[in-house]
Amino acid sequence: MPHPQPGQFVKLRQRFGRVSNVVPHHSDMDGVTALVEVSYLDPWAYPESDKVVWHIEESNGAKLISSLTLPNPIEGQADDPADLQAMVDACRWTALDRLPEWSPDPLSRAQHTPLAGVWHSAVEPEDYQLVPVMKALSMPRVTLLLADDVGLGKTVEAGLTLSEMFNRRRIRRVLVLCPAGLQHQWQEELHDKFHLDFEVMDSRMVDRLRKEEGFDTNPWMIHPRLITSMDFLKQEGIKDQFLEASRRFSQEGQSLFPGFDLLIVDEAHNLAPNALGDDSQRTQLLRALLPCFEHRLFLTATPHNGQTRAFTGLLELLDPVRFHQDDTFPVAAQQQLQLVMVRRLKKEINAQSLEPRFKDRHIEAITLPAYGPGEARLWTALRAYREQGLAILGRLGRREQHVGRFMFTLLTKRALSSSYAFARTWWSHMEGLEGRAKTQSLREDVALQEARAAQRQAEREADNEAARNLWEQEALMKGARWLSTVANELLVPAAEVSAALETLGWTRAKTARALDEDGSAVPMSWPAKWPEDARWVALKAWISKHLLTPAGGWTEERLILFTEYRDTLDYLRARLDAEGFKTPRVEELHGASDAKDRDRIKKLFNNPLADLRVMVATDAASEGLNFQESCRYVIHQELPWSPTKLEQRNGRVDRHGQFRDVVAHHFVSDQDEDLAFLDLLARKVHTVREELGSVGQILDAAVTQHFLGEKKTAKGLLDAVEGRVTSSTSRADMQGADHGSRDVLQSTQRQLKAMERQMGWSPDRVRRVLERATLRARGTVASVPHRPGHFTFQEPKAWEDMVKISLLNDKGERPYLVFDPTIFEKHINGVRSYRNEPDSLLLRLGHPILRRAVHEILGRVHDEATHRWTLGASELPPGVGGVLILHAELRAQNELRENLHHEIVSIPFQWAGDHLVPLEPGEWEPYATHIIQPLNKDRAAALHHRLNQVWTRLEGTLAESLKRMESKHLALLAERAKVWKTELAKEGKAQFEARLKEIADNLSEKGIKRLEEKILVDQRELIAARQQSQSLFEEFELERQEQLLTLENDLVAREQRVAFLEQRKAELVALQDQLKQAQDRWLNKILPKRYAIPPGGLSVLPLAFEVRVGG
Repeated sequence: MPHPQPGQFVKLRQRFGRVSNVVPHHSDMDGVTALVEVSYLDPWAYPESDKVVWHIEESNGAKLISSLTLPNPIEGQADDPADLQAMVDACRWTALDRLPEWSPDPLSRAQHTPLAGVWHSAVEPEDYQLVPVMKALSMPRVTLLLADDVGLGKTVEAGLTLSEMFNRRRIRRVLVLCPAGLQHQWQEELHDKFHLDFEVMDSRMVDRLRKEEGFDTNPWMIHPRLITSMDFLKQEGIKDQFLEASRRFSQEGQSLFPGFDLLIVDEAHNLAPNALGDDSQRTQLLRALLPCFEHRLFLTATPHNGQTRAFTGLLELLDPVRFHQDDTFPVAAQQQLQLVMVRRLKKEINAQSLEPRFKDRHIEAITLPAYGPGEARLWTALRAYREQGLAILGRLGRREQHVGRFMFTLLTKRALSSSYAFARTWWSHMEGLEGRAKTQSLREDVALQEARAAQRQAEREADNEAARNLWEQEALMKGARWLSTVANELLVPAAEVSAALETLGWTRAKTARALDEDGSAVPMSWPAKWPEDARWVALKAWISKHLLTPAGGWTEERLILFTEYRDTLDYLRARLDAEGFKTPRVEELHGASDAKDRDRIKKLFNNPLADLRVMVATDAASEGLNFQESCRYVIHQELPWSPTKLEQRNGRVDRHGQFRDVVAHHFVSDQDEDLAFLDLLARKVHTVREELGSVGQILDAAVTQHFLGEKKTAKGLLDAVEGRVTSSTSRADMQGADHGSRDVLQSTQRQLKAMERQMGWSPDRVRRVLERATLRARGTVASVPHRPGHFTFQEPKAWEDMVKISLLNDKGERPYLVFDPTIFEKHINGVRSYRNEPDSLLLRLGHPILRRAVHEILGRVHDEATHRWTLGASELPPGVGGVLILHAELRAQNELRENLHHEIVSIPFQWAGDHLVPLEPGEWEPYATHIIQPLNKDRAAALHHRLNQVWTRLEGTLAESLKRMESKHLALLAERAKVWKTELAKEGKAQFEARLKEIADNLSEKGIKRLEEKILVDQRELIAARQQSQSLFEEFELERQEQLLTLENDLVAREQRVAFLEQRKAELVALQDQLKQAQDRWLNKILPKRYAIPPGGLSVLPLAFEVRVGG
């Protein structure tokens, strides 16, 4: 039998599809071995298409299906009204592509686009979260920077965008690039909220794939949806495999498109180019990856670090056609910024909304009681030791100072955390100090080299909590060994510190604990009498006041108690246990907690019925875990010196969905100037949160300076921060971004409601699709007595495996199903929020169960048992006795075989006697979404008989209507496509030419001269930066000064300047070639085909019809 032809319908591998292309074998005269490409009609299933040898598949049951024709009521009985409406709904919900009228405003172009992701996700998104989604859908090539404030839901916005693009088959291969600590959060969020399955590509996954697929397998070619970390992918062998996979995928697509479709970069500021010109390894990685992707989506809450050059460099990575890295941000480029950057702050969203979305955050200090004599002695001894040590370091060289200051910084941070954590560190330090007396042969230069190596390793392990703890101990021990070679006199003040610790009970023997493989301390017997601890006294009093009732019971409040150190966490757990605050009321979360334990604790802490009240956590919980639904209190056992880390901690509860004011506590003491200084830091971070990207470094610097002896007054700190805010270009540079408006939010709300009516999205209709899909196989969906809006589901036998995987919880329990998200809607303290019930699940179209249901329903369109017409009753317009609604599939494909436009069109007619009269859209629209009800047997038979009598005449009217609609839409869509192609070509040509002209100017003789002068200017700026660094924070930015000095010395030499100039020229030439290729590909190959409808590219096929009479 001949192979199918393009446009024909087939049943292949138990799925229905449409032939999109046929490639005959050059030696096959009869076309028997032709390669047939089939695009499946159920867009949510995987794979989306197949290429098969037809005669092989035919022997396995593949068959050709006739094109849809008008249903004939004379030849068969009417379908059940609920079955037919479910079928029409399923078809409508999968026909999402639209080609609207052209508009230069992206949001206007997207106003007729169905936002299906809202009905596919397990979240109820806010209107402001839909704005970037609409922007993305309006872009032929997505280049979007999501720079919303922390806690606004950038991951939700990215997930919605992913869902929409997957539903439209605009993307298939996606890579999420993020910090290693966020990989599993991304995987969980995309799975739980958007029903999108992604694999985490790391060393374990590579090993597993090689075992399963073979050692030579390229891991990047197995799964189309991947998440990986920046540091994993930047490894040369791993990166090379990725680039090879992209090249091979691109060749499969005839090199018209890159190998991968969409790149999502989370925390994109980490990959921004250096303002001083040197790209980090991460930036170099991103530059290498970008040509492999058609679409780019960057996420960061801190897009601007205060330097225009770094910001424009990030924009150039995002969209090199619109932007280029420079020290200035021209007006023309700023005007383009609104198209690609969304930047809203919480206060802006509140101002634009009719009701507040976000509550306030309060910073409150907990005042410590007076130190006991033991604690006071320890702090006095430590300050004396630190001050004497810093004085000695002041006489040494830069490298020696850097090693020594690192040691004193670690000691101070540990002491600020807890006396126990400090003691664990101190005795390692003393081991090194005392080593000089025992090992006289130790050379100073060897000791310094070992200390520097240990320090660098400790700094490299910043993201690995257990490894960092081990290497910090090693750095303190080896640093002290070196220190003993140059400062024997430190043994005297060190002995006083040791004596103070022994007075508190933290002797060397008591704290010298063995370590497990994960770096955690082996459980020890804690002292029967606890040492003095003013923080513990204050913490216990706070817990009694806020978490306990007067009778000693627990309130509903919860607390996250953050600490930087695992040792302090162990100490706090022991003291809580000693007070009777034990599991299940208290849990701990740290770097050694595995994914299963993290997930268990996260669910417990967010479960209002669970007993858990206090979570003691290290900074391992400051990213990737969200507790806004259950908790509003955070206590920092010690304030982190990094403002960014402090903001991350507070952001666990201060984010979208929080309905109460958040309170972040820290400790302060009138007796302790260090705590008073950190109190100032916490309050300043709170007031400059919006500028954290640009002032974070100066806050980091001021803290380090304070603890290394060069103490700035409180006013000095405020002046320095305000000066940085004033001089920062971030506000001016980002002024052109899309900051949102009340009009846009209100317009989005109206559009969403209108589109829901047009598409027939409603909880009842979604539930009906599940009911009708499973009814034939004896599945049931039943309402739960006394629980309005809750349903039970009994699946057909063939669905059992899928239900076990996707519906049952970890205990094998079956949740109630909820189709209406308003069931979970709560208004608390003036804030609308959604709180899922522990025993219930919001079931949306993206869930595997409903995807399976839609798949089953779509298959019935071509099923011989489905007649595709029905009779029923519903409310009709006044004076109208009967209505016939014809549902037709309108599909326009371009020359790339992409869907240019795809929708289900419903045409209402008034049925009067033997003729049909079209109803005006406005006349029928109020009744279009009404549920059709079945007729009783006698009435249905009479109506069927009447229909048969006049069907010949009605059929002619319907056929003529389909022809007119096809002719009308062919002309309409062809004209729209022409306008789109013209406008996009004009816009693209202007952008490419302007950018290429700019590069050509820079490569001209005058341009090279300017570039050389610019290099000299950069050199002078480096010198100025070093001098400014010395004047501001001379005593602690030693390594930064060394870097700047090295750069300066390199550039001074003529040969180095020439080399730098050649490097810049090479970069410009490479960019020029890349843009020329992109220009040719976009303007000459993609646009002409994407916006052209070939002969036969538009079809209007009758799907079904329904006859309604008044009820």
